[in-house]
Amino acid sequence: MSDNIPSTLTTVPTEHEAAMIVALLAALGIKAHTTGDFTAGFRAEAPGSVQVQVKAVDLPQARQALVELTQTEGRQESIDEEGTSSDSTWRILCRAFVIMSLIATAAYFLFALLATLRQP
Repeated sequence: MSDNIPSTLTTVPTEHEAAMIVALLAALGIKAHTTGDFTAGFRAEAPGSVQVQVKAVDLPQARQALVELTQTEGRQESIDEEGTSSDSTWRILCRAFVIMSLIATAAYFLFALLATLRQP
């Protein structure tokens, strides 16, 4: 197996969750990317998921980083062979981040709309 072949580290339901994982890996010097962004969430109006992929050579270190990230209250979260997480705490935090992002976007839109309506 070539060291440069992409390997799936994990699959998550939103691109925001995947982006946070990619950012964590980047901070550790591991190059990662996502696939499936356009089929997740509201863009395609269909259920989908986003895969976080890393080089095969970086997969063990990336898995360890993901395990350390998902530790909750001193216990290690179970991660199956495909890298899918079973801990709901991480997902709840990511969904809260998505909701806050949507609220901020709506607030910005309303502010821009009000500013446009106030112009003479």
